[in-house]
This record gives sequence, C-alpha cells and structure tokens, in this order.
Amino acid sequence: MDNSIFLNSGCNGEVEGLTTAYRLYRQPLLFFVIQYVGSREVAEDIVADVFVKAWNARHNLRREDSLRAYLYVMAKNASLNYLRRPQAISLEDVPVNFENRLLEDEDTL
Repeated sequence: MDNSIFLNSGCNGEVEGLTTAYRLYRQPLLFFVIQYVGSREVAEDIVADVFVKAWNARHNLRREDSLRAYLYVMAKNASLNYLRRPQAISLEDVPVNFENRLLEDEDTL
C-alpha cells in the first residue's frame, strides 16, 4: 500500500486510507500478534488499538516510511506491553476458603 493514501486521507480527515490499511494489514497483524499473546481475542483488541493509535499518530508518519513496518512495530510493542503487565486472576482460581485463610494468617501475626 502506498503511504500517500493513508497520509493524504488522514490529513483531510477522511477514513478511506484507514479503511484500506485495515483491510490490507488486519489479518497478517492478527496472526503476528497471536504468536506473541496466544489468544485470538486479546490479539483482536491489540490490533484494533494499533490501528486507532496509527490513525491518531498519522501526522508523525513520513511519506518515505513504510506503513507496514510502522504497524508491525506498533503491534509488537503493544503485544510486549500486554505480556509485561500483571494478569488479572479469575474468581474461579481463588480458593473457596480464601477468606478463612486470610483470617488465620492475621491470627498468627
């Protein structure tokens, strides 16, 4: 894809370039991100965020830069950031007697 489509439509406030880039790069980026995070649902969220961030930062992209490379770097960084942050614990993983264990621990202090 020629960066000028993405950049020109972005400068005019039109979403044609974003739509074109999304159609072209969404699926490959999705597979790329799944390799990092291991979950299709998480990968879909990350890829969507990448396109939003790319659209919002379109004024920073120069014509000689590769939009494809720009999107892949953003996707990689977003994936690594996701992996670095602490993961939430499901309530199903909490032991049934968790509250009693906490109270017992307080008694021993």
